[in-house]
Amino acid sequence: MSYKTNKVIFFISLGLMSLIISWGIWQYYHNPEYVSKRLITQCEANLDIPDVLGHLSPQRVCKIENNSLKILGSEEEMSSEVHPGDTVIISVNLKKILNGQLYDVYTGQTLANPQDNIGAFCFIVYPVLMEKNMVKQNQTDLNDFYTDYSWSIYPNTILNPVSKGDNFICTKPYPLNSYKNISALITIPSAVNLNLGYGETKSYGLKIVMIPDQFKNLQLKDTDVSDNYSDFDPVYLFIKFITM
Repeated sequence: MSYKTNKVIFFISLGLMSLIISWGIWQYYHNPEYVSKRLITQCEANLDIPDVLGHLSPQRVCKIENNSLKILGSEEEMSSEVHPGDTVIISVNLKKILNGQLYDVYTGQTLANPQDNIGAFCFIVYPVLMEKNMVKQNQTDLNDFYTDYSWSIYPNTILNPVSKGDNFICTKPYPLNSYKNISALITIPSAVNLNLGYGETKSYGLKIVMIPDQFKNLQLKDTDVSDNYSDFDPVYLFIKFITM
């Protein structure tokens, strides 16, 4: 085989290798998981930027459009810009919340920090469909609603996976000062499914509840969370209407 032939083969191989590498890189950067994490990082970066009123809010709401991020900066945008089928990110500065005085978001009652400063929390995402809020109670419709419902919490390394329910998941216990930013990635269900219920079924948002000391070191399952939920303290709530 001549030197010229070897040279041609070499350049063809090099070209094919470059195409394969380029395709692999393209696939990686367009992978939904990578795109989600990249956009979540961008949304969380805005937690340090004052909103349109000059306030430093504990949360930022972002909407994903064509793999790009739109910051929903005003109260009006947070509802008017969110529709069935949209994907939103709610990023929360959990560190800032835990560094301050904790309150029950419903009663305003002051809450004590865990004595050992080790805390575990549950994240409840909205919308939620419960039998009592259904237009017409139907188990098949209830199952279909959650089959169509996609959501996740980041970073997932802090989570206790066996605690995941239809619209909630809890953390493992960690020192309070180790919690940083957390984000909820929520794909709003279809209008058909949202119309199965009232109230919180047609709203999106995030609630954070603190697990009591007697439960926080247990490997809570989803049923444990549901059975004891009334004993958990709500320390954060953000909820907005969905524009139908």
